[in-house]
Amino acid sequence: MTYEMTTGKSFSLLRMLYRGYCANATRPYAVCDGESMSYAQGFIWSSALVSSLRELGATRGQAAIVSMKNSTRFPLVVAALQELGVSVVMVSPQAGSIEYENAVSLMHPQYAFVLTDEHRKFSLAADPDIKVFDAGPFRFGAASIDDMAETARSGVVLSEPQGDSESIDVVLFSSGTTGLPKAIANSLDSYAYNAMRLGGVLGVAESDAIYVPAPCGHVYGFVGTIMSLFYGATLVSISKYTPKASIELMRATRATVFLSVGTMLIREMRADADGHQGPNSLRVVMVAGASCPRDVMENYEGRYGCRIVQSYGMTETAGLISISSPSDGFDVRVGTVGGLIVGVAVKLIEDTGEILVKSPALMKGKVSNGSYELFDVDNDGWLHTGDVGSFDESGRLSITGRIKDIVIRGGINIFPLEVEKAYEGCAAVQECCLVGYPDSDLGERTCLCVITREGYSDSSEDLRRYAKGRLEKCKYPDIVLKMDDFPRLSNGKTDKVALRSVVRDALHVQVRRKGRFEYGR
Repeated sequence: MTYEMTTGKSFSLLRMLYRGYCANATRPYAVCDGESMSYAQGFIWSSALVSSLRELGATRGQAAIVSMKNSTRFPLVVAALQELGVSVVMVSPQAGSIEYENAVSLMHPQYAFVLTDEHRKFSLAADPDIKVFDAGPFRFGAASIDDMAETARSGVVLSEPQGDSESIDVVLFSSGTTGLPKAIANSLDSYAYNAMRLGGVLGVAESDAIYVPAPCGHVYGFVGTIMSLFYGATLVSISKYTPKASIELMRATRATVFLSVGTMLIREMRADADGHQGPNSLRVVMVAGASCPRDVMENYEGRYGCRIVQSYGMTETAGLISISSPSDGFDVRVGTVGGLIVGVAVKLIEDTGEILVKSPALMKGKVSNGSYELFDVDNDGWLHTGDVGSFDESGRLSITGRIKDIVIRGGINIFPLEVEKAYEGCAAVQECCLVGYPDSDLGERTCLCVITREGYSDSSEDLRRYAKGRLEKCKYPDIVLKMDDFPRLSNGKTDKVALRSVVRDALHVQVRRKGRFEYGR
């Protein structure tokens, strides 16, 4: 069996692996959870998977759900699917049944790559015609992708690629303000464009070890993964983030670039109280999500001898919109999210300060009824971000607030309506409202305020447990407050500003016990 690269015009992950294979076959392409895989191994494994999937009938126009924790194989599965022209649908391995069902109903996939411990949950939502492949070491009736690759490996003949693969869609899910998460489709070229620009700003080279703890199926982790492959560097990741494991991994791999969120830096310095076990090889740290406080940046840079840069991006723009430079002064790096990347345009609405964006990496749109449908984009092509900002005299962007109803918990965007919709099926809940409250570790946590139906005596903890299995774990309410009623506006709608004050007052005066607050009853 001979495997040959297909001819096309777009960016190809498999070609990036092949380039690394030709340049230095033994250099690690990825390290995760103690496992290292070279560029040669990665290319051969992904090529073999292409051959196996092609024999099963995988072809352009089909779709595959990829629901895997970070691993050395995650990018290889995506590379193989891209080569075949199969749309890659990223679903968090921690997603609940509602999210799986949504992905299946929107995308109608023919294949699914899932972890074994998620297989049964997935099977509850999946069509029986979906071919399920086990992405872990064990299986519950699913075929193993390792076995598939091993079977095909002996027959693979490597050949010089003749061009890049044709552009295909990658689908990532972004929480929506009107219900279930939106399936946002974009080309791999869009992510590659941002990855290339990002690597240029950070000064990435083949010699770098790039630590990307964010899930590879999240826009941040995905762009970081592509950046590492694009520059022929070593991707360092972790399947389950903890502060202690994180600093140990960075030290062991001599990580030079760290794609983080601000809360990670806080937690890692706390875990490394004396500063002796931390990552002394770091050159630059990029912070995404919520802004990083001045004192955190100052202390982290002083302790580990690196430069921290802040950035701004969205799933709708394949990640990156702006980023500060390591060469900028400290006050610039702490006070702004930097200058716009090449090709991006931003303007501010005069009355509100809302940020509008045009980008070469702009989404194709959300998947709806088998086609793409743009949203939040006006007739002139400007994306309305819902964020509020300002420019300094040098044209650097600062984020000063947000219009849209959103809670940023540890760098993860949580739209209240998504959580509230999940509770519509709870018999005990008459009305609910999710709000954020300040937290020193995560920036914000979430509180679900609940008015229960007459005759139901469910405790706050009972109500919190209702989210288990229905939502991704990071979206479970941190706290549930039972209330007699919510503050109301003159039109009868919930006054969220007043409700946030009620929540903050209640949490301030009560002894904190996870999930066990009662208010007004």
